[in-house]
Amino acid sequence: AEEDAIEALEEKRIQLGGGGGSHNLGSEINEEEEELIEALEENRNHIEKSLDSLKEDIAEDQAQRRKAKMIREHEHTVKQRLDAQRLHREHHRERGRKYAGEDKLEEMKRRFVKEQKILQKDKLDELMDMKDALKNSVNRLVKTDKIEHDRARRDRIQPLPKAELRADME
Repeated sequence: AEEDAIEALEEKRIQLGGGGGSHNLGSEINEEEEELIEALEENRNHIEKSLDSLKEDIAEDQAQRRKAKMIREHEHTVKQRLDAQRLHREHHRERGRKYAGEDKLEEMKRRFVKEQKILQKDKLDELMDMKDALKNSVNRLVKTDKIEHDRARRDRIQPLPKAELRADME
């Protein structure tokens, strides 16, 4: 917009300057051009200040939102915190009463037995998984044998009598 206004003023100056003897009119145009340029620069400065102010407001608003979000995430009342601390102490007191007469060696033995149980449980889980896998594969084999038996019947191949199959399986 600035450039267009300046170009229009220059064209007007050229048109009027070409007629000769209108020196006053050319100086008036120059003055108007300078005033226009000053007004545009003031307007641009005002817009830049407004943009800077708006950017600062946005940044401040975002900072406040982040702060509010962090406060919401860690919002605990004093009562909730005290209740949690009380429950924590009670839990440790009960545990202390449960193993009160235990010396260091007994405590180590109890923990060792607990770890052994975990290892035994892992081994048992592994064996149960193997059993399930075997069961699945046997079921799959039985299913494929039935399918083959049915195909044999369709393909006019004489299937073995069921009595012989039972005798073979035993």
